[in-house]
Amino acid sequence: MRVEVVCRFRNVAVPSQGMNDEIDLIERARASHRMVTMADVTRAGVTPARWQRWQDDNRWLQVTPKHYRHAATELTFEMTLHAGASWLGTR
Repeated sequence: MRVEVVCRFRNVAVPSQGMNDEIDLIERARASHRMVTMADVTRAGVTPARWQRWQDDNRWLQVTPKHYRHAATELTFEMTLHAGASWLGTR
C-alpha cells in the first residue's frame, strides 16, 4: 500500500501527486547501490518524456551510460566503482 507523501514548507502542505514514480525510483536506487538503470526506470512506469525532463532538470544524473543517481545522492567512490565495473562487464 502506497502512502501519499505530503511536501511541507513552513505551514503549507501540498500532496505530492504525480511523484509516486519518482519515489519508487528512489526506493529502487536505495536497494541497488543508490543508482538505477533504464530497466528500473521502465519498471517504475516513468515515460521517456518525463525521464528526459528529469535529466534536463538535473534531477537524475548519469554515472555511466547505464547508471543514474538522484541529484540529492552524493556520488561516492563505491558508487563509481560499482557502476563502472557493471558497465564495463557488459562490453
